[in-house]
Amino acid sequence: MRPRSRRGKNIGGAAVTDAAILSMALHLREQNLSLRDIASRLVITKGKKKGQHPSPACSAHAA
Repeated sequence: MRPRSRRGKNIGGAAVTDAAILSMALHLREQNLSLRDIASRLVITKGKKKGQHPSPACSAHAA
């Protein structure tokens, strides 16, 4: 048996941040908003989670 990584399978979820979300997160972080507030204002624009809000942890990683 070959490991999943060698078969091309990724471990973890799909990336939900892109350049637009990153720039918006940094802009909101400059306004001293909390990570929860930032996550509630961001919206995922593509992929399986399109239309949902990212988690505060994802917002912290982006900011």
